[in-house]
Amino acid sequence: MARATRTILEFDKDSVPLFEKLRKALRGEKGDLSNKEAFLIAVSWGVRFDVRPDSIKKSGTGARVEYFSESDTALLAAAHFAFSKSPESLLDINEIHASAELFADGGIRLLAEEMAKPGNFPDSFAASVFDVIAGMGPVPDNEG
Repeated sequence: MARATRTILEFDKDSVPLFEKLRKALRGEKGDLSNKEAFLIAVSWGVRFDVRPDSIKKSGTGARVEYFSESDTALLAAAHFAFSKSPESLLDINEIHASAELFADGGIRLLAEEMAKPGNFPDSFAASVFDVIAGMGPVPDNEG
């Protein structure tokens, strides 16, 4: 895989306040979500609903690449492949990162719409995640 040329996966300039709102809305016992956690949630939501803009306006802020684990990067690669359908593109980490930024922006905008609705966003978000997981069906038994 080509070496990453980025140090940060950026939020869209207009989406920075939306990420801040998400970080605070889903805060836990340890405090606000990290930029990485908010970014991964937004990417997942963008992929789930296949929403991404054609481009973003770079903000200079986002999730630092150094904080992404191999598992996180694998998730971003899977999201990219779902969009690109090109196995060769998985060899280009910069393409994967660019795709993740687009899905994150699409996802955060959907989540912002949900946060703006009346009610308890963390509870409704948790219920939505549960519905997605329940819709995936049973996990195959690999003991066989």
